[in-house]
Amino acid sequence: MIRFRCRRCGKGFSVPETRAGKKGKCPKCKSILVVPKAHAVRPDEGRSDPVKAPVDSEHLPDHLTLLDVPKIHPAEDEPPGAVESSEDNEQGEAQTVTAEIEGPPERKFPWPIDVLLYPISKPGLVTIGVIVGIPLLIEVAGELLRIGALSFPALIIFVLAFGVLGFVLKVVLYTYLYWYICECIRDSATGGLRAPETLAQAPGLWDILLSALMTFGCLFFFFLPMTLYYRHSRSIDWIFWTLTAYGALFFPMGLLAVVIFESLWGLNPILLIRSVVSTFLPYCAFVCLLLAIGYLVIKVAHVATGHPWLAFPLFLVCIHVTLVAAHLLGRFYWRYEEKLNWDL
Repeated sequence: MIRFRCRRCGKGFSVPETRAGKKGKCPKCKSILVVPKAHAVRPDEGRSDPVKAPVDSEHLPDHLTLLDVPKIHPAEDEPPGAVESSEDNEQGEAQTVTAEIEGPPERKFPWPIDVLLYPISKPGLVTIGVIVGIPLLIEVAGELLRIGALSFPALIIFVLAFGVLGFVLKVVLYTYLYWYICECIRDSATGGLRAPETLAQAPGLWDILLSALMTFGCLFFFFLPMTLYYRHSRSIDWIFWTLTAYGALFFPMGLLAVVIFESLWGLNPILLIRSVVSTFLPYCAFVCLLLAIGYLVIKVAHVATGHPWLAFPLFLVCIHVTLVAAHLLGRFYWRYEEKLNWDL
């Protein structure tokens, strides 16, 4: 058996040696787990007791000691691939949680088609329906109230109150969308092929706001120089295009690093430059793909500008494409994790 701990929350695990190198999620903190390789077991000489595997302290997290290694006795009929984790509760009783660490799923269709189907899952469709449907209902209800206020001026108070409430609700929904996009990146980074289920995680308001702030932080960090230069010079010259290229090249990697590290420390220039250089050719191809997707969305939006009734269908398409781009970004990390060599 291989015994190790989650480097984020410290939960202990014991898995069969055949699962070495497999990836999964910690059932407690949902962080990415990689089962370490098995180490040689040296039998104790001159003893008739059963052989015990020594603990290699070099592969334990810095904050753990030998006394922190959990004493886990797996059952004889333990199914292959099962991971047992135990921790003491407040009364000192050991609780056992069983999780599955197995290989990533395989695509059922050719990858271009399967990638486009990424949001087509129950959680993804529910999220898109809520993000698009509720603002639509708010607009319809607000328009009905405004029509009613023309006949009954006293309703103007309800129109104003409903307008404020609708604005707040839209801000909450769009902030949740930013959080869900980050979750799609994290889930795809572990090998996920469909939009993840997030209702059971019940994100707090601070988690949602933090994801939105980190996303906007990445946008400002990479595209603020271009914006400031244009506002100052009002010219589109080689300096403008250089700043634009800088933002377009480093923004996907910066957003990926911030989401994976769950911190703005991912915007470390040394980390970003090293990551881009180590995966230069595939990363440039990936950036070109994202730029092509963005260009198509902009063209569609330009065509639909003169048709207000296309606003919500276009918004639906934009959310779908954004989730697909988030999936591609997470899968890029999953595929080139070893080359990126990020110390999580």
